[in-house]
Amino acid sequence: MASNDRHCDSISNREDRLCCHSNGSLPVSATVSNTCAFGTISTLDFGAYDPSVAHASTGSHLDAQTTFALTCTDGASITIGLDNGTHASGGERFLDSGGNKLRYVLYSNAARTTAWDSITNLVSDTGTGSSKTYTVYGRIEKGQTAPVGSYSDTVSIKVNY
Repeated sequence: MASNDRHCDSISNREDRLCCHSNGSLPVSATVSNTCAFGTISTLDFGAYDPSVAHASTGSHLDAQTTFALTCTDGASITIGLDNGTHASGGERFLDSGGNKLRYVLYSNAARTTAWDSITNLVSDTGTGSSKTYTVYGRIEKGQTAPVGSYSDTVSIKVNY
């Protein structure tokens, strides 16, 4: 008999012997990895740009904003960057309509003083395990000439964790 069964030696009834026991340990483990997942990503829609009057050089900028949702592992340190888009040129973002361009800038603050890019002006945060909403502020600067058309661009959101 094994040494941990010695206290059962005096039990003669086989059924009583089933009550004997030994203790052991079962290791249990899990790993939580840093991860992030996007929820809803809304379109940044500037609406109508009027280069002749409202948004002429004596007019005003055309501002808009949008949001995206992101869920990251609780405690994960993250940085969020926005690339220059599919129609970028010379480090600037452009909306495109058949080769015609309209320059715009994306910002991380409502005052539109901190440009948001994917190299130096990143947004830093910490994951909570729950969805967080981030706001992107956009501006088409006044004084640009642009022919009639439907202008668009696509910007990639890059999350490092």
